[in-house]
Amino acid sequence: MAAENKTKKKQSLKPKTGTRKPKSKVPIVAIGASAGGLEPYEKFFDSMSANSGLAFVIIQHLSPDFESMMDELLARHSTMNIRRVEDGMRLEPNTIFLNTPRVDMTIDNGYFRASPAEPSDRL
Repeated sequence: MAAENKTKKKQSLKPKTGTRKPKSKVPIVAIGASAGGLEPYEKFFDSMSANSGLAFVIIQHLSPDFESMMDELLARHSTMNIRRVEDGMRLEPNTIFLNTPRVDMTIDNGYFRASPAEPSDRL
């Protein structure tokens, strides 16, 4: 009887089928740069297939005082979709994702999480 109770306890600890969130199956390439990073980005995307199945996350050092034109500039070097990250945005293959100033971002189970950066983290 004691062995039977242990078996029941073990079974009750298992997650129910379908209750776990699926993890993203999209491979991620994250690339960061500071000032002067545009030319290497351009060269990289000139030679990168637009159908690689990869998601590219570009983390650029950005001034909060100037509007970035990175999406327009990279569009000259890639036919992939280019998107600025927003909270809740789904990670997608063959897409270039750009960060925004004063925002902390993470990826959780295939979705971006974006929140205002703490004042001490700002430029």
